[in-house]
Amino acid sequence: VLRVGTIFDTLDNADFPRRGYAFAADAFHYSSRGPDDPIVAWQVNGILPITFGRLTLMSLAFAQRSRDDLNSMKARVGEAEQEIARLQGELSETSEMVRHDQLTGALNRKGLEEALDRELARSQRRKTPICVALLDVDNFKSLNDTFGHEAGDRALQLFARVMQDNVRGHDMVARVGGEEFVVVYPDMTVQGSIEAIERLRTGLASAVAVAAVQPFTCSSGVTHSSVGATVAEILRV
Repeated sequence: VLRVGTIFDTLDNADFPRRGYAFAADAFHYSSRGPDDPIVAWQVNGILPITFGRLTLMSLAFAQRSRDDLNSMKARVGEAEQEIARLQGELSETSEMVRHDQLTGALNRKGLEEALDRELARSQRRKTPICVALLDVDNFKSLNDTFGHEAGDRALQLFARVMQDNVRGHDMVARVGGEEFVVVYPDMTVQGSIEAIERLRTGLASAVAVAAVQPFTCSSGVTHSSVGATVAEILRV
């Protein structure tokens, strides 16, 4: 490493230019021949420009400030990215809440209509069947009136959980009314959906027998996507 003082010593020769460059270590060097002829030196990326007299080509303070500004901008960008991720997460959660029933966790009518609309479009392209099962809790009004709304809520929650536990991963469970539910079975025949509903009814009976709820049963019916061209027509059946 060539020290600044060494360069300064060589410049006593009048023929040597009063400006030069030298390689320096990662440190700021300062040397002065006297108050009237200071030598100011600084390092930028390992190259040490040196200037004699009061004229300098760049300022160490300016370089440091630029680095500080860059680091500050990087920090602000990082904070902005974190805020964007947080907002996207909140938006996703809100979107899920809008499409799901808060009591049971099943899809609500809006969520069902959107999901079933996509499934209908897919089934029409692939020419595959979709079956839709409609289920409701028997005598639900009487259960509510006799044992209270809390007992009714527990019954609905249990009913929804049994349905969700007895469907395939791509099937859909939705609550479309007070005690009314829909299960969508993509790529399933009517006979297959009837057998699936029977398994669900058996599972419900077993769950009710051991759960802390008032005993209840359910009624069900099955329809096919061929009965209507739209979600509204299928659900109306």
